Amino acid sequence: NNNSLTKTVTVAGSEFSKAEFTNIKVSDITSNSAVISWTTNQSITSNLQWGLGSDANNLNFTNSLDLDRNVLKTSHKVVLNNLQPNRRYYYLIEGQDTNGYGRGGPGVRSFETTNTSTGTITGGGHTVNGRIAKIQWRTDGRYNCSIVFKGRSDIGDDLLYPGAGISISYAGQDTSVQVDLGQLNLPNRESDRIVYYKIVCRDRNDGHKVTESSVNKIELSAPVPTQASVSTTGAPVQNDPEFSSNTEVLALRERIKRLELRITELEREVVARERQLTTRINARLTQQVKGEILLQVEGKGEAWYVDLITGQRFYLQNGQSAYQALQAFGLGITNADLAKIPVGLEERAERVDSDGDGLDDRLEEALGTDPNNPDSDGDGFKDGDEVKNEYSPRGQGRPSFNRTLAGNLEGRIALQVESRGQAWYIHDGKRYYLKDGALAYQIMRYLSLGITNDDIRQIAVGELE
Repeated sequence: NNNSLTKTVTVAGSEFSKAEFTNIKVSDITSNSAVISWTTNQSITSNLQWGLGSDANNLNFTNSLDLDRNVLKTSHKVVLNNLQPNRRYYYLIEGQDTNGYGRGGPGVRSFETTNTSTGTITGGGHTVNGRIAKIQWRTDGRYNCSIVFKGRSDIGDDLLYPGAGISISYAGQDTSVQVDLGQLNLPNRESDRIVYYKIVCRDRNDGHKVTESSVNKIELSAPVPTQASVSTTGAPVQNDPEFSSNTEVLALRERIKRLELRITELEREVVARERQLTTRINARLTQQVKGEILLQVEGKGEAWYVDLITGQRFYLQNGQSAYQALQAFGLGITNADLAKIPVGLEERAERVDSDGDGLDDRLEEALGTDPNNPDSDGDGFKDGDEVKNEYSPRGQGRPSFNRTLAGNLEGRIALQVESRGQAWYIHDGKRYYLKDGALAYQIMRYLSLGITNDDIRQIAVGELE
């Protein structure tokens, strides 16, 4: 048979055949990381060696990793981190069975990491109408971009204050953003008629700076004070997103309208009171608590979610409020990306654990495990223990987690758009399942931060209506 080559070898009385390695791929290559994956026609463990070299004959395998130890698999994957940019790496895959007998390998292969600066910004510019600036630009790819504002052209980026920039995740090749210059926090301004800015774009995977524009100057026809120069006394600060020109804020407001969300009279009273008491906005504090659940420890334990986009806090009175928050702030995520984030367990929340494996039945439903079998994959370990130790309870070994992705989604509510819209709250690098409003309210409160009335009243107030 010319389509299949099988070699049989006898070692110490044990007969075995050489494994076939196929679908060998290097993907998600960045300046400092890469993913190597392959499949085998036999269930084996693997050893991967990699390092730099001038060519295939002058190799320096300075790194070695045993994969899937004591777990025989046909599908294999490894993420390599801490690589050097713009360098060629060579790697060697070798297979073994549980007795340590070699199962061969595909030979030496290589890949090249990307340069740390490969993107370009072209075109673009800005127009101004009163205090509203429309800024647009074009890039050669899709990056995470920010508009960095400055009060003077000589202020370095490392001295910028929180609130002195606008972030745009996954900005397209042609991007246009409207900004209310009066909402920026720009201390030590050169003039109340001048604002400086530049565009900074970063890689979506590892966050390194891809490219940036030169510093641009916006000249205004009339003085426009920014938050750093506005008095902190007097009339309350207007923080309703209806009055903002940030496109992401307006998109949130439109989504709330489209969902036709309604709040109770008590919620309206709490929101109105807090708005009246919030007379100045602390941009630095707001930046620090975005995506967090805050509890007013000096009040009645009122819970608030600080939205990552608007920087506003939204009152969570009960399970119904929490459910509305899932709808309003939910960000769609694919099942493949969600699986790259470890599962978190909040054991203080009420739960039903029919099989005593340490997992709530509702979480087992979401993970696809059997709520009536403590060891769904029959590997001798309880499902709950496997999840706690970041193993798969479905017989897939240890998943390849993407810590960068989890960090980028920190504080987000992720919705499984390819399934039934199941909701997860990303907190401290893990995802917590929010089956319904009641469970969401419990978990959010348990994962919350305590805050004083004085501090929380320096954060703008929004409402889910």
